[in-house]
Amino acid sequence: MIEVGKRLVLISESEKITSGRIPITLLPGFAYGYWQPDTLRMLEKLEEIPPGQRVLDMGTGAGTLAIAAAKLGAREVWATEYNLETIPLAASNIAVNDVDVKLHQTDTLPEGIGQVDVVVSNIGSPERVQDYFESVLAPDGVLILGLNDDSDVAGIPDQFTLLNQEDIRNGTIIAEYRRRR
Repeated sequence: MIEVGKRLVLISESEKITSGRIPITLLPGFAYGYWQPDTLRMLEKLEEIPPGQRVLDMGTGAGTLAIAAAKLGAREVWATEYNLETIPLAASNIAVNDVDVKLHQTDTLPEGIGQVDVVVSNIGSPERVQDYFESVLAPDGVLILGLNDDSDVAGIPDQFTLLNQEDIRNGTIIAEYRRRR
């Protein structure tokens, strides 16, 4: 059991919580980010997003960030993952948490997604997906990224204003941006 931020707690399927925290149950399996410091910090950042937002988790892995967004009151949550081996774990975690997350196996944008208010992505180097940030994120939308190093921060398109940057561990950075109008 790991308490995260002020409202969340990560638990295994066998654990029960007695606090008033929002539980995120994670099943055993391998996908990056389960208990990593960068994922935990991104969960704290999601707590700051107001309810009612449309959220996209690009590179969802085990689905942790998408599940958190749904449990924290997002109006609609989309999750993408290109790794075929990870999709079953994400789908199982989404099911055990009984949340509505639209999970897609793709390295592009799901058809019909339109614009979202928040994009979260903890894939390290955003080069593979950064072209999609511009088309999917609404003006004034928030982009929360887990990045490998400072060079990835500098590579984010000019349409985004850096709001906050934190060095988490071993050069890993959590960066938060807002899309300009």
